[in-house]
Amino acid sequence: GNTNISYKLENRYDTYMEVPVYMCQYGGEVTVNIVVDRLGRVLAAKIDEETSKSDDGCLQRAAIQAAQNTRFNNSQQAPKAQNGSITFRFVSQ
Repeated sequence: GNTNISYKLENRYDTYMEVPVYMCQYGGEVTVNIVVDRLGRVLAAKIDEETSKSDDGCLQRAAIQAAQNTRFNNSQQAPKAQNGSITFRFVSQ
């Protein structure tokens, strides 16, 4: 299905944003909290239970996998472990 993606990671930009491929029946919005290193790699990804508007495990798995594969720009000025988030808006199929 189709997915709209937005993210928040101060003073960083994406160099690769994976668009999730999913076969889930329903749609919804899933926010994933991420931790990114200075090289732009996602070190950790976890569902934000408070802001996500879907508890569909299928959508959550697709969001986590896509978040883990996302890459951001290299920044030596960034913290060693920078917190941010990615929000996936899945369109119902």
